[in-house]
Amino acid sequence: MNKITQKSRGDTFKAFPPILSLSTFLGLALLALGLIVMGGWLLQVRSMVEIRVGFVAMVFNTALCFALAGLALALPGLLQKQLKLIQSSVGILLFSLCGLVLIEHLFDINLHIDWGFLHAWLHDGNIRPGRLAPNTALGFMCTGVGLFLLNRIDNRAKELCFQILIFFILGIGLTGLIGYLLSPDQLFGWARSARMAIHTAIGMIAIGVALWTNWHHANSRHMQRFFQLDEKISFMSTAILCIATLTAGLTGFVFQQAILEDSLREKLQFKLDNQRNLIHTELTQALNSNERIVNNTHLLAPAYKLALEPQNKAALAEIQSELLSMRTLAVRSAGIVTLDGKVLLHVGEKNVPTSTMLLMANTDDLISELEWDTELTLHTNTALRKDNIAFARLHLNQRLPLIQAQLFDLKGLGDTGEIAFCADTGNTLTCLPSARQSKSYTISKINIAGQPLPMSFAIDGKTGLIATLDYKGHNVMAAFTPLHKNLGLVVKQDTTELYAAIRAQLKSVVPALLFILAMGVILMRSQIKPLTKRLTDSENHAKEQQLEMSTVFSSVGEGIMTINDKGNIESFNNAAAMIFGYQPDEVIGQSLQILMPVDMRQAHQQGMQHYLQTGESKIIGRPKIELPGLRKDGTQFTLELTVSEIRFDTRRIFAGVVRDITERKQFEEKLIFLAQYDVLTGLPNRALFMDRLSSAMLRASRTRSALAVMFLDLDGFKSVNDTMGHHTGDELLKEFGNRLCLAVRKTDSVARLAGDEFTIILEGLNNPERDTREVAEKIIKSMQDRFSLGEHQISITTSIGLAIHENGNEESDLDDLLRRADNAMYRAKHSGKNRWSI
Repeated sequence: MNKITQKSRGDTFKAFPPILSLSTFLGLALLALGLIVMGGWLLQVRSMVEIRVGFVAMVFNTALCFALAGLALALPGLLQKQLKLIQSSVGILLFSLCGLVLIEHLFDINLHIDWGFLHAWLHDGNIRPGRLAPNTALGFMCTGVGLFLLNRIDNRAKELCFQILIFFILGIGLTGLIGYLLSPDQLFGWARSARMAIHTAIGMIAIGVALWTNWHHANSRHMQRFFQLDEKISFMSTAILCIATLTAGLTGFVFQQAILEDSLREKLQFKLDNQRNLIHTELTQALNSNERIVNNTHLLAPAYKLALEPQNKAALAEIQSELLSMRTLAVRSAGIVTLDGKVLLHVGEKNVPTSTMLLMANTDDLISELEWDTELTLHTNTALRKDNIAFARLHLNQRLPLIQAQLFDLKGLGDTGEIAFCADTGNTLTCLPSARQSKSYTISKINIAGQPLPMSFAIDGKTGLIATLDYKGHNVMAAFTPLHKNLGLVVKQDTTELYAAIRAQLKSVVPALLFILAMGVILMRSQIKPLTKRLTDSENHAKEQQLEMSTVFSSVGEGIMTINDKGNIESFNNAAAMIFGYQPDEVIGQSLQILMPVDMRQAHQQGMQHYLQTGESKIIGRPKIELPGLRKDGTQFTLELTVSEIRFDTRRIFAGVVRDITERKQFEEKLIFLAQYDVLTGLPNRALFMDRLSSAMLRASRTRSALAVMFLDLDGFKSVNDTMGHHTGDELLKEFGNRLCLAVRKTDSVARLAGDEFTIILEGLNNPERDTREVAEKIIKSMQDRFSLGEHQISITTSIGLAIHENGNEESDLDDLLRRADNAMYRAKHSGKNRWSI
């Protein structure tokens, strides 16, 4: 039994066409994908390992698994033979390697199989560089088992197990793709190392399809033996129900997540706008206050005196009084300094230690900085001018209580929300303290995935909202905006907290969905099983009847085909195939027009449409219609067609019976030729000549024109027959007829009446006597050259009698015209031959 099984499988493989099957094509694609990604890691080309920046990269081991799986799937189709050992070995290798990866995930250990050193150059946020995602490893383990089982399916259990594996692989690939809609790393706060790359998900689906097609072609006989139709229907309907239910459930969560995300974006954007407006307002007020103070004439005049006379106590007292009055404007401290750095006067807090300074502007007239020690202040260093000439500088520290309060106001941002206020300090960002950071801090401009932080976008003058990794490596949703040149503002919150509501629903809905799915599968199978059994019995009975009808259909000697109301061929028996030169599978499904000449196709289409609309047809329902047909090689032939219509409820089928009548038409044409033409010369005989002469005379009478009849006889023809033989005489007659045809117009009729007697009809003569004489002279001249007949060179002349039918001469009839031409010929003969007489 095993030998028979192996032989049948081998025969199936040998039957494959020498073109790439789907499984072979997919195998080559997987091999190419794996090699490209492996090359990307070795060459350190980011675009070769990621679909685009920000997407999860395919690790080296995943690419290696794809290359091995693709090789195992492609080689059998390329080499046109089984490679059971190679496929089994690749399957065992995939299962072992990915099994070790799952052990690494389960026990959080490192078995040094991840090629971590190859991945060190790519900063993509993967906390376990080079390690396969758990679902990817599980998918390749199933692939390994599938490759091992592929050529070992010899019972029902193995077949069922193989199909479950394929659906599991497809499910892993589909959920990997859907995962990019759900964004599970943001929803659950997973590390990027636990997420499948998008091209890995696509490759996993390709593996499932390739395994299915490979098994389907190589084991089609076993599929029919171990997996009956009713079981196939039950299995497929269960799979479809599972896929549809899970897809619908996931789609609902995708829409819910999108709606929630829009709501969260609006909340963050609203918070950001409020913060930006308040900060901008207070900074503007502080800068305007500084400008008013600098332009205060009550301050400038004594300050100028003090700059000229540092010991001027009156000026000093006046300035102190003016500066002290400014403390009501939230001024923390103020001072005047000479251009060479000497302090002339200081009011307010002294020696304020500054831990953070964020530069806002730096010009000759104004230097402004945000400073932080125990509170947030705006420090301005402004030039004091007299007659547009700087004589001192005013140092002013103004409190910014509203901005400080906003940095610590996280209302509505939950437990993970944060407000960041930072400045560009070269290669890094320096940020002010906030509710989550008690001290000022410095961070890089990019996150651990190598992407710009939201604050970097804000510093660059951009405004927007993005889901990304923050400087801590957390998945966040962040709104960002620029504030003042090199200053930026970011409001962000961890996505794990943002999507807490969806997570809570998933925990309750998923078990309920799985329970409903399980109950639905049980209920559906209980209802479908009896139906599929009846369907199977009905199909088997229909197959038996179809086999009987197809046997009769194929054995009929006449060509039979059926056509649907769209004009497409639905069946084509062997006799029709022999008539048209096509194999049945070449024409079934094709338009009937491929069997008819090009010039008939439009008329056929119009006739079919007219019949479908009106029920009127010149062909359908009428027996033995003769039409031209078109064979596969392009040759046309005559066929006899009978078309009948068959109705099935609202469906129409047209049955055509075809006979090739080419031989019969050729025989009929031969009979017609023999009846009207001379067999020896191919010229019209007496009967056809008389018919043509009668028609010519009628035309002449109707048009009142003239025609002429020429009667010709070969001079000395009897001696040629007697001395050289009848064969030479026959050849002479043929050559004589050819010269006659060349000597007259194509519209003139040349005929052989009998023996060596020939006649010619000349029509449309303008000058009858002159025209007939000229034709006669031309004929006599053309006969002067010798006739080369094989070994013989023969000179022959002809005597010609001419008779003219004048315009409107109704008295002259056909017999009279011939008699006059015959008499004229004899006069020419008796007058010395080789001449004409009229």
